Amino acid sequence: MKQKNLILMVVAVGCGLAAALLTSSMSAKLKDDAVEVIVASKDLPVGTMLTKETIATSIARKKMPKDALPPALVLSEEELVDKRLTRGVRAAETFNPADLSKGGVVTIPHGMNMMTIPCGLTDAVAGFAGPGSRVDILATYNQGPKKVAFPLLVDMLVLTINSAVSPDTKGNGTFTDVSMVSFAVTRESALLLKLAQERSCRMTLVLRHDEQQQLAKKEEWKYEDVKKLLEDGDRIEMGKPVAVDDPEKRAPSVAGPAPAAEKVELVTIPVATADVARGTVITAEVLKKNFEKKEFAKKDAPANAVADLETLIGKSFLSDVAANQFVAKSQVGDPVKVAEVKPAVATKPKRTHDVIVQTGSGNKTFRYEEKSAGEWVIVGEVKPAEGENKPTPPAAEPTPTPTPDVKVD
Repeated sequence: MKQKNLILMVVAVGCGLAAALLTSSMSAKLKDDAVEVIVASKDLPVGTMLTKETIATSIARKKMPKDALPPALVLSEEELVDKRLTRGVRAAETFNPADLSKGGVVTIPHGMNMMTIPCGLTDAVAGFAGPGSRVDILATYNQGPKKVAFPLLVDMLVLTINSAVSPDTKGNGTFTDVSMVSFAVTRESALLLKLAQERSCRMTLVLRHDEQQQLAKKEEWKYEDVKKLLEDGDRIEMGKPVAVDDPEKRAPSVAGPAPAAEKVELVTIPVATADVARGTVITAEVLKKNFEKKEFAKKDAPANAVADLETLIGKSFLSDVAANQFVAKSQVGDPVKVAEVKPAVATKPKRTHDVIVQTGSGNKTFRYEEKSAGEWVIVGEVKPAEGENKPTPPAAEPTPTPTPDVKVD
């Protein structure tokens, strides 16, 4: 029995030694097949410029098995210097030479163009929408007293914010100052953006979730519907664009000629393109800079709106006028005149001096007033109660003597 256990022990030890030798051999082989490659040390957005100063904090080195290497990759730092990324690179991902460019500031996708629109920080998702982001563009505009809101464009690629392709490295990955946003556009999407600008639409960006980018083609959005809404919005039901091929909106088939379309009477009303402060005087320059004329259906136009501001030149706005707002008649009046306040002229008080004269019936006090420098005239007798509280003049001043016409008892 003991001999059998000894044999089993020897066999187990032999198997362990063989496994150890095999593992060591495989590790050595893997080590010999590993290659050191350059990878991104952090997420790098599209448009990132790699310079000699920034490359040290943008890349790292990592060993990878030869069998796991991609077909094309960058092996030296020299290949990255002064190159710009045309595609975002994730942390620990290798660089593809095809994703590097030495050309312009931004790379426009094939078959598309670039278009820029004004957009503030609030409408740009507080600066979180940056180059490489996918966004929807919502538009709103005034239709008489009503407001129309609709999706202008969906799944748009952001190329630049202002003229930058990456956020400030000192910030938190966002753009702290936004005034312009550039998109990759087709001919059709560029046309919609231009129509929206001509209609003075306010455009707001909606940052899309990564998973929603694949759902863009399935959303109920039609180019023709939006185009017709922008071209003929005043005669379309608010918020419900009419499709060109919508059978429910076609005229019913009847015998004889189709009835003539109802003619809509239009009126022109000036609308502010920017905020105008209260008290602003109406001038030709103010009207040219801050107002534009828009057409409204007469039935929808506000009755108290000023139709012609040019006839009110010289008047002033009695209250603030917000952008995209018409001017009510009660908001215009004569300029407010500010009363001219003249500063009060300080008058120098005249100096007085009291003289006490001893008489047989007691003391009497006489008051003198300085008429001019060195010339004093008597004012009259001062009652004892009033004279007792009068301060004594400085010793340096001359003490006037009573004139001879003062009678002393």
